[in-house]
Amino acid sequence: TSFQGGSITCEGRDDSAEFADIRSAMKVLLFTDQEIWEVLKLLAALLHMGNIKYKAAVIDNLDATEIPEHSDVQRVASLLGVPKQPLIHALTKKTIFASGETVVSRNNLITHLRQW
Repeated sequence: TSFQGGSITCEGRDDSAEFADIRSAMKVLLFTDQEIWEVLKLLAALLHMGNIKYKAAVIDNLDATEIPEHSDVQRVASLLGVPKQPLIHALTKKTIFASGETVVSRNNLITHLRQW
């Protein structure tokens, strides 16, 4: 389940105060506001990556992995500042550089889940 906005109460926790403490600690470490913003965008992207659903598929007679719904991928791409298609490529294919050559292969769902 994804939560969009609002607030959730958890007894004994004060997310607002903890966030303020983290932000203060980053300021003590001389993080600029822009650097703090970039860290928060990266954390948000990682959380949204957990919402991406993968589907097993057969492409060119090989087991492969597809991402049938791209809305979460688009959100992650926007947060990371990268185009959606290269991100999908990076999440569903394996690239190996060896001896000056590049080999790209599709990840099957089982391999993908093991690497995650």
